[in-house]
Amino acid sequence: MKWLNENTFEIIDEETGMSITIEGNPNATEKETEEINMELLKILARQDI
Repeated sequence: MKWLNENTFEIIDEETGMSITIEGNPNATEKETEEINMELLKILARQDI
C-alpha cells in the first residue's frame, strides 16, 4: 500500500500488477466506511486471484 496524499492510497497486487486507488473521506461515518468496505470485498471476491 502506498499513500498518494493524506486521503488517497493505492494498493498494487504484486503478482498481477492490478492497482486499486482509494480516496478516503476523513469525515465518513463508521456506517459509510463499513458500506465502502463491503463494496470493496465484493469487487475482490470477483477477481480470479
